[in-house]
Amino acid sequence: MSNINTYLQYGISTDIAKDLISKNLSISSIRSTSLKNMINTYHFDEVTAKFVKNAVLRKEIDENIIYQLLKNSLFKCCCCEGTKSPSYVIHHIIEHHINQDNSYDNLAVLCPACHDIAHSNGLSRKLTPEQIKRKKGEWEKEVEKNRVSRASLNLEIHDIDFINAKRIDILGFDLFNQINDINKRNELIDNNIIDKNGNYIHINKKITNNHIISGNTINHYKIIFKHIISYFLSSIENIDNLVNKEVYNKIGSMCYYVGGLYGKALEDKCTLLHFSRKKYTFNWIVDNNYIISNTSAIRMKQRSIYIVYGIIRSVEYNKEKKQNIVDLRPYFIGMPTKTINRTPKIRYTHDFIEDDHEDL
Repeated sequence: MSNINTYLQYGISTDIAKDLISKNLSISSIRSTSLKNMINTYHFDEVTAKFVKNAVLRKEIDENIIYQLLKNSLFKCCCCEGTKSPSYVIHHIIEHHINQDNSYDNLAVLCPACHDIAHSNGLSRKLTPEQIKRKKGEWEKEVEKNRVSRASLNLEIHDIDFINAKRIDILGFDLFNQINDINKRNELIDNNIIDKNGNYIHINKKITNNHIISGNTINHYKIIFKHIISYFLSSIENIDNLVNKEVYNKIGSMCYYVGGLYGKALEDKCTLLHFSRKKYTFNWIVDNNYIISNTSAIRMKQRSIYIVYGIIRSVEYNKEKKQNIVDLRPYFIGMPTKTINRTPKIRYTHDFIEDDHEDL
């Protein structure tokens, strides 16, 4: 028997598809069943019966396009964001009878209510093709942004390149040593972050620029930092949001950034990661002693797509560049599992501001 996506390929909404499935009406059986039978035997109203009969005569939409549309819209209408109905239909922005265009760019996920409005005529029509295309783009960007945010707050990283073990230990000690919450305490004990007496466990004995951080050590610090993020969950800032705010009052805040960063080797065994956007330049000074591997060290000196977590240390205005220079202490850096397609909105630069690199 066909699944719901099969009917979506012909422009049939999910609520009608469920009805068709419950009555064992596959695409082929709809084609072979008369309009009269659709009405009298299967009890569809005439309008719905005619619509379904005509819909299955179309060339079906590619199933991979259906998958991408639904994934990118979070299975919700791009116009009302699912507030009008949980049901949805694949809508042709330029109507199907005009050009039979089943490409991704000409399709949008709409709920039945918005779909009716899109097909209404005259002065009452409130959703034009241009409006639907714009709303689709805006909604997909919002879905993508939220998906990246969830992954970031869950520390979904592969190929970890940097762990500021010393600073994570200091922060972990401040947050978790002798914690009073029994449930949290037991969870930290189970994860080998504190001992049975409630004391924070330090394992950062000897880490040098020979990159001798073992897999077990990496996993241990990843678990610790995941708990740290959960502690800051209500206040952690996405740097994408900070560029439109006043950053000066965010000094001391934990934040994260997902996107392209340029790297540059500095003196004192440090590497600068940075990017510029609008009136801000964001700098992370990385202590090479805590870079995970030689491969990581090479990657950090190039432009790479990273997720980086850190705390804002200072914000200073540079008169020459007419920019606010934001200095952040990095804690955790790696390759993100989810990214945002921000081209060409972001501006990268090789320029950087010399700074005091001590106390990383």
